Amino acid sequence: MGAVFRQCVEETDYDHIEKLVLSGVSLYGAALREDSIDIRDTEFCDFILAIGNEGRGLSDGDTALCDKRITIKMKGNIDSLNAATAASIFLWELTK
Repeated sequence: MGAVFRQCVEETDYDHIEKLVLSGVSLYGAALREDSIDIRDTEFCDFILAIGNEGRGLSDGDTALCDKRITIKMKGNIDSLNAATAASIFLWELTK
């Protein structure tokens, strides 16, 4: 309870993210693409995680900025999760 208040969260804008990326911070984007890497096979260090909206995901411009595109592999004919659920799974995997 209250764990959200113990996290380092920063509200920012697109220009600031672009500056961080140019300074060496990795940008990983959640994306349903064939070239996306399974989150379980990804190492995370000094990064920003971008998650798009449920209907369209990240824009092509946002995806192009990403160092890696990562995904949650799913079985069967499930093709997507809502953004909040996907974010929760990504954050859980980051704790491992």
